[in-house]
Amino acid sequence: MTLIKAGRPKSQQKRTDILLAATQLFLELGYTRTSMNLVATQANVSKQTVYSHFINKDSLFSAVIEFKCAMYQLDNTHLLDSALSLEDILIKVGAQFCRLMQDQQVIAMYRVLIAEASSAPHVAQLFYDAGPRPAIKMLAHIIQSHTQCTTQDAEYWACAFFNILKGETHMQNLLGMAGTTDSEQQTLEVHRAAQVVVGMLTKP
Repeated sequence: MTLIKAGRPKSQQKRTDILLAATQLFLELGYTRTSMNLVATQANVSKQTVYSHFINKDSLFSAVIEFKCAMYQLDNTHLLDSALSLEDILIKVGAQFCRLMQDQQVIAMYRVLIAEASSAPHVAQLFYDAGPRPAIKMLAHIIQSHTQCTTQDAEYWACAFFNILKGETHMQNLLGMAGTTDSEQQTLEVHRAAQVVVGMLTKP
């Protein structure tokens, strides 16, 4: 009987190094000019190591977006089993989302996507599928678990909640106007947005 030895587990640290290197390059050079070779050099690993974690540049880019979202704990599916009220959950998710949207790397990534919209249109879809779409689906699932609304309506209100939170600050940031919101004002805006959505969902 031949024993098959298990392969060495991929290094989580190397994966993180690759993601950090790729993030820097995507922001500095854009998607089109960033190559897997450059990522390998920046991360101080071999090109083979990069490909052992990510099959191509598209999958690496998607992983970068997911990595950034995870840093702000936007995967909140565990809240489905929470005893918190819908308003409290929206406040929790909203606070995380606001911190994400004021991250300078996130703002820079939006600008990269806008700049490359014509030359690499599929990158916007990758971004949407890895970041905004899962967040909307996740929050819609939570909304449905607390209300009697349809899936379509739940997704509408999840999207509306995130868009309310973006507000004027997000537009200012995209335009390079350094829009900022202090923590007290941000907390107030999150509470207001949660109250609006809950009010509409419970409206007779």
